[in-house]
Amino acid sequence: MQRKRSDGKRSNCGKTTSGVNTVTIFGGPVTANSLTFNNSMGNYILTGSSSNTVTLNGGSPDANDATPQVLRLRQANPDAVIIVLYPKAAAVYMRDAAKLTFKPIQIGQTALGDLLAFREQVAIPNALERFYTISHVRYTPDDPEMERWRGLLEKYFPGDRLSVYNIMGIASANVVVEVLKRAGRDLTRERVRDELAKLKDFNTNIYPGVISCTPTDHQCHKTPAFMQLAGDKVKTIGVTTVTR
Repeated sequence: MQRKRSDGKRSNCGKTTSGVNTVTIFGGPVTANSLTFNNSMGNYILTGSSSNTVTLNGGSPDANDATPQVLRLRQANPDAVIIVLYPKAAAVYMRDAAKLTFKPIQIGQTALGDLLAFREQVAIPNALERFYTISHVRYTPDDPEMERWRGLLEKYFPGDRLSVYNIMGIASANVVVEVLKRAGRDLTRERVRDELAKLKDFNTNIYPGVISCTPTDHQCHKTPAFMQLAGDKVKTIGVTTVTR
C-alpha cells in the first residue's frame, strides 16, 4: 500500500498504518484496478496491479468450507485482507480463519455492517477481534444519539432490535424529506430531480459527512465510517472521505 504525500509523490505508508504493507483482496470478481481513500493519516492509494496487492477469488457463495482459501491467504502472508463477500460466505471465511489462527487485519464491506448479527453467524469467540467493517452511518444502534429511534422502534415493533440497516434508512429518509421540502407543494418528478441535483453540504446528523449532489454526480454520499466490535458494543473508530 502506498501513501500519497502532500507534494504529490507516493511513499510507503506501512509505518503509519500499524505495519500494514501487504493487502489481499478476498472475494470477487474485483473489477476496479484501484481504490483511493483518505483518512486522518493521509491519502492512500491501493492499486490492484501493485506488487504488494494480491487478489484472490472467494469461490462459491454457497460453500460451507473456506479452508483452501484461508490456506492460500495465509501463504500470501498479508498484513490486511479486504473481504468482498456477502454475509454467509464471509462468515464461513472468518470462521475458518479463526480455526486456522489466521489473524491479519480483516476489513469487511457494507453488506457486513451489522456486526452483532455477523458475530452470531461466525459463532466463534473472538473471531472478530481484528475485524473492521464499513458503515454508511456514523452511529451505532447503542449510541445515545439513537435513543429516539430505539424508542420509536420499540413502540411500534415491540421486541425488534434497532440495527445499522435501520439507521441507514433513517438517514436516507432525511435526505428525501429535505428534497421534498425544497421541491414545494407543487410536486413533480422534474422538481424533485432538480432539487436533488443541487443539494449541497446537507447534514443528516446520521451520515458521517454531508450530502452533496450535482447534475453529473449522483454519488452524493462519500464519507463512510469504520466500525469494530468492542465486547458487545459496536464502536465507530474512524471516518474516511472516499475519492475516485
